[in-house]
Amino acid sequence: MIFRILYRLAPFSLAAYAALLAALSLLPGSGPGILWDKLAHALAYGLFPLAGAPLALAPAAGNRPLMLLGAGAVAWGVGLEIAQYFVPGRVMSAADIAANSIGVACGIGLLLLARRFMPWPNRLASEAESPELG
Repeated sequence: MIFRILYRLAPFSLAAYAALLAALSLLPGSGPGILWDKLAHALAYGLFPLAGAPLALAPAAGNRPLMLLGAGAVAWGVGLEIAQYFVPGRVMSAADIAANSIGVACGIGLLLLARRFMPWPNRLASEAESPELG
């Protein structure tokens, strides 16, 4: 039952997390120091794929949902970096895009490990694909 709920709520959690990243990325003003900034980018975008984990972990779908989730997260990060060009006190940064991409790759890696070694993704997928979901 909980797996079915998580599966159905995943698109909303993914959208909410994307909105949170947008809000934080587009606040006017300068951010934290350079090292902390890159670590914060990697951590924030590493969590991005986890927000959509129930959608991406269905074994019957293969790796395609994971790759789409990763590509979407990287594209979102690139888009937000471009948008920062127009925000006072913010700058567009290739280093931030790299940190975002590294974070996304780490998040996708965690999801691949979860699908490989944890029993719940298989159960989640089988419950989500069952006919009584309607």
